[in-house]
Amino acid sequence: MAVYKIFPEKDATIYSEYPSMNTGIDEILEVNTLTGGDLVGGTPEVSRTLIKFPTSEITSVLENKVTGTFKTNLNLY
Repeated sequence: MAVYKIFPEKDATIYSEYPSMNTGIDEILEVNTLTGGDLVGGTPEVSRTLIKFPTSEITSVLENKVTGTFKTNLNLY
């Protein structure tokens, strides 16, 4: 079984509570939802991660290297 790693071109974290803090330079990506009594007005604070992978590289691997069935994973640490 071969392993092909495709690395992202760009990434960013976006924050619902602080839109001006949206980042794309930091090496840390955050995904969370904060809820509870500490929040103003009880509105959840959500952060999401956006990741852009090179479409041409994905297409190349699928067309030229993969045969039969395959399995994919996205590992975030």
